[in-house]
Amino acid sequence: MHRSSFSGNEYLIWPLLVFLIVSGLMIAPDDLANACTIVMKTNGATVLVGNNEDFLEPRTKVWFLSRSDDAHGRMIWGYDRYLYPYQGGMNEHGLFIDINAIGFTGWQNDPEKKDLSDDVVDYVLSKCATVDQVIAEFHAHDIDLGWVKFVVADASGASAILEWLNGGLHVVHRDGDYQISTNYLSPKEPTEPRYQISAKILSSQAQPTVALIRKVLAATAYDVDLAQTMYSTICDLKKKRVYLYNFHFFEEVVVFDLAAELAKGDASYEIPSLFDVHTHNEHWFNHLGTLLGARDLMKVIDDEGIEAGIEAYREMAQQERTFQRYYFPEWSMRSTGMQYLHAGQIENAIGIFRLTTQEYPESWQAYTDLAASYAKNGDRENAILNYEKALSMNPEGTEIKEALSKMQG
Repeated sequence: MHRSSFSGNEYLIWPLLVFLIVSGLMIAPDDLANACTIVMKTNGATVLVGNNEDFLEPRTKVWFLSRSDDAHGRMIWGYDRYLYPYQGGMNEHGLFIDINAIGFTGWQNDPEKKDLSDDVVDYVLSKCATVDQVIAEFHAHDIDLGWVKFVVADASGASAILEWLNGGLHVVHRDGDYQISTNYLSPKEPTEPRYQISAKILSSQAQPTVALIRKVLAATAYDVDLAQTMYSTICDLKKKRVYLYNFHFFEEVVVFDLAAELAKGDASYEIPSLFDVHTHNEHWFNHLGTLLGARDLMKVIDDEGIEAGIEAYREMAQQERTFQRYYFPEWSMRSTGMQYLHAGQIENAIGIFRLTTQEYPESWQAYTDLAASYAKNGDRENAILNYEKALSMNPEGTEIKEALSKMQG
């Protein structure tokens, strides 16, 4: 891993060592800030892909996962949380994938296709080496494209956007020497200001360079109350090299040589810990901006117990400055509860899930999670009660029926 500071038109590049990451899904469907800009440019000899991850979650992280008998070596970036941790990455073959959040597309599952139970980002990077292979996997599997689209590119220079359009999987291949993806389906994409900014910069020179992609990312980065560019990456798909930037500060870069990092074995890092400089804007965001509240909530629970955590939640949820201090979307609450449940801290999980049912009383998923945590705690009566509540809200829920039948039996 190597750091450097901005110097003229290029960053200094040395032989590389250690890593990278990070949206949100995920950026989830109910999130306030659902931006992200992904661009690629190639001249055949060089293939570069850049990504801004725009969100509210400060727990950014990168993972290095070594090659195994059935999986390629890969680098993944995302968030340190239980649900939807992986946002994008690159593997040892130079295959890149990342996610854009979009408005609901009308996607419906296809029971004739095999369900992909694995994380999509990790699955693609583990199994595929080319864009064509990724497209084949999307045709073969029932992959949820309700609120997201995927951007893929490979070392040959191929790239594509995979989205749900007009009732089916729609693949947009690169046309020209660059491709851009923001947060709209392809028919509306060119109307987006970040798309127009990116196109103007990418078309300004023929050669793809790190400086050019960095210029695009700097020009399209978010810096508003309800969205920040949490990290940015530039991937050289032929050289298998990644340039990582923290919190839209493009004067300091950490560079990774993927082969060198994977040779060290599995590893993971918190992105902010890799950087020497933390800007005033980053400090402002962490102390004054609107945050996903799960991180601070877990600190209270871990130090003082679940009852103190519930009380802290109610105080945090009411805090405002010129905008809401903490943000607790349902999926973030669920992720926190799941984290405790799978760590064996069942009382904490029950407390979080019970709180989620109070805050999101129309959510059958919240009652299902609460029922499952009661069941794991041996509380059959409350498990049945909450499974019945979930089933009344989602009468077609096969898994709920099976779980309830098991508890009653």
